Amino acid sequence: MNDPDYYLYDLPDENLLDEKASIWKRALAYAIDLLIFNMTLYPIFIQSFESVSGFRMDSLTMEYLMFNQTAVSQLFGVLCASSVIFCFYLSLSEYYFSMSIGKLFTGLRLEGKTSLWGYVTRNLFKSTLVLLLPIDLIGLFTNNQRLIDKSLGINVLQTNKIKLVEDFIK
Repeated sequence: MNDPDYYLYDLPDENLLDEKASIWKRALAYAIDLLIFNMTLYPIFIQSFESVSGFRMDSLTMEYLMFNQTAVSQLFGVLCASSVIFCFYLSLSEYYFSMSIGKLFTGLRLEGKTSLWGYVTRNLFKSTLVLLLPIDLIGLFTNNQRLIDKSLGINVLQTNKIKLVEDFIK
């Protein structure tokens, strides 16, 4: 008991600390996902709109849309289809990998498991039901967790590495 080495512990060189992700990292991850989606799939939707409507997007004006309801409905259909596909991109990547590409780049991940339809519900608010997003974000600003995440039992976490100093322990 008088041996000074009796109280020494072998600790790892670094520890990992999981904490709820900050709002800014979550927003950055979402922006990266939107950027990737817009660079890869959105041009396909624009080309399909141009081929169906016969009108080029670069010459589309508000005046033209005000007087051409067919173009408005076609454009709305293309936007809805792209929003649904974006929702399924987020849902499938979170279901299978616990992160999207944006979360991967920002070091975020999901903790907690739910069904695929739970992830679809979670991402509907972000991608297609944008009008309901402010209600869902109230929880994000009050306790750093979206209301839909809380109801599904999902946490968005960031992992921080903590370096232990051996001299501090001795």
